[in-house]
Formats: sequence, structure tokens, C-alpha cells
Amino acid sequence: LAAHRIRAVGNPGARFAEDHLRILRACRFAARLHATIDTATAAAMSAHAGSLARIAAERVGPELVGILASPGAAIGVEALIGSGAWHAIAPELPVPVADVAGRAVAGVPRTHSLAARFAALVLVGEPDHDGGAGQLRVRMVRWGLGGEMAAVAGGIAALAAALASPPADEAGLAQLVGRHPRSMVHAAIAVRRAVETAQRGHPARSTDTVAARYGALLRSNLPLRLADLAIDGDDLAGIGIRPGPAMGRLLVTLHAAALARRVRNERSALLREACRIA
Repeated sequence: LAAHRIRAVGNPGARFAEDHLRILRACRFAARLHATIDTATAAAMSAHAGSLARIAAERVGPELVGILASPGAAIGVEALIGSGAWHAIAPELPVPVADVAGRAVAGVPRTHSLAARFAALVLVGEPDHDGGAGQLRVRMVRWGLGGEMAAVAGGIAALAAALASPPADEAGLAQLVGRHPRSMVHAAIAVRRAVETAQRGHPARSTDTVAARYGALLRSNLPLRLADLAIDGDDLAGIGIRPGPAMGRLLVTLHAAALARRVRNERSALLREACRIA
């Protein structure tokens, strides 16, 4: 421990043959202790990594959480990918360059949820596609990490990928980000910045622009989400519109009009527009 070196006890190959999960534990210990992995141990990890595909998936999740939540996450992620363990436990997900992935994961501020680091780990392999969002959700559930955390990680990955080419118009961007909680949008922007910095040394100018545009949207009176609309079903019922599918469609229409700035997001203005449409 004093030398910050991880070494298997006795024959490394024999230890990993006894329990394949020890490969992931070595990555976790390296991340937690900011330690390097002994050369012979690392070689045995690579030789036995394929065997991880045979262990129960729910045993994997806690080890990954330990790696990504550690102060030395970059070290653990690099060992995870470099040893071949990542491909063994998630063969359908992209395999990024090990050191780049480590920097990307560590670059996501710990103020964001751990789900954001899972998203970065996947997005760094496919930065301009869907980030493997769907596969990530399925895999995280199999790892026993829970549907809620899996949905958040997948949502962050998908949104971060979409922000690579965001809508040019204000209404389009508002509709894109308005589908998600603000915390998820901020996390997606942080993930893009972390991935781009890991790959090129700095965030892309387009990502900084998206962040600035999103900040401007938050400062405006635009209703990014339907719940931000200045009226609701009770208001429409008050002017004689019956509850039901037609009322729902009218609210969606009014929301779109407010996003496009065709009507102010104010109760009186929206009710007048509702009367005109109805």
C-alpha cells in the first residue's frame, strides 16, 4: 500500500481463475488508492478478462460504481478498458481508448450524479451518435444498478450526443432541452465538455455556445416544459373547455406557440389565444 501498487497474492493467474470478479476489484482498488497495477497482475487480468462474461451480471454493478465514484476514477477506468474487462462485461457498448476514457470520466465534476460518469464512459466511444444510450440503460439494469439510475445515465448520454448538433433556432433548442429536467441538461453539457477536453484538450466551441444558449433560455420567460406554461387545464376549464384529449392537444399547441414566441407566456395572453383557437 505504501508503494501504491496493486499486486495479486501468489500466482495472479490462479487468483483470477478462482474468482473472475477480482479483475474488477483490482481496478476498483487502483482507483480508490490512486495505485498502479503490478505488471504480472495486469497481464493476468488481460489473460482472464474474457471470463468476466460468465459471472452474474449483478456482481458487476457495485464494482463499477466503486470505480467511477473513486477519486482516482481515471486510473480505474483505464485499467478496466486496457485489461479488456470492459468489453467482456459490456460487449455491445463501444470500447474507447483507455486513457482518453479515464480522463473523460474523471473530468465530469462529482457535483453531478454518478449516472453522468456512466454516460461519459459510453459517450467517449461514440461522441457524435446516440452515445449507446439504449444499450447503456439495458446493461445498467442487468448490472443491478436500478431502472432509475439507468434511465438517467441513458438520458444524459442521449442528450449529450444530441447536443453535438443542436437545433439552430431558439424554439428547436427549447423543445430539445425542455424534455429533460434541468439537472440532466447541465449534466449532459458537463459530459460533452469532459469528453471533448479528454479528446482534444479543450471543449468544443459549439458546446460552450450551447451552454450559453441554454443559460439564455433559462433567463427568458419561455416555458421550456409544458409544466412551465402560465396556464393549465383548470384555467382552460374556466373558459368552458371540457377536460379530455382536446384540452391536452390545446395545451400542447399553446406551449408550442409560446416557445416560438407567437404568444407571451402570460395567463391572459394564453387564454385569449386559447379562445381564438377553440
